[in-house]
Amino acid sequence: MTSGTYPIGLVGTVHYRAAIGRCARGERAVLLREPDNPHDEGAIAVASARGETIGYIPRSCWLREAIVDEGKGASATIERVECAETVAVVLAVALSDAPIGERAFRGA
Repeated sequence: MTSGTYPIGLVGTVHYRAAIGRCARGERAVLLREPDNPHDEGAIAVASARGETIGYIPRSCWLREAIVDEGKGASATIERVECAETVAVVLAVALSDAPIGERAFRGA
């Protein structure tokens, strides 16, 4: 992890095991708002460099407030990926002034 980046573990990863299995440490990840997500109107999906969903930023994460309420942007890379007995992804996230993108809800 480099200076100015923050570790953030994703949620919902169990639903995206196949996509996570294709990810590697150091790979770029894309954060996307999903305002029409029926489970959470403030949802921030995370996609791999191939555009596949790999999880979501947790509801309780400070990053959601920075992006949704304060209009900050963020860039991310995959810091840790585990797809064996458990499925886990940790991002290294850096805040920016460029807003993140948006997409329609895709479901799991």
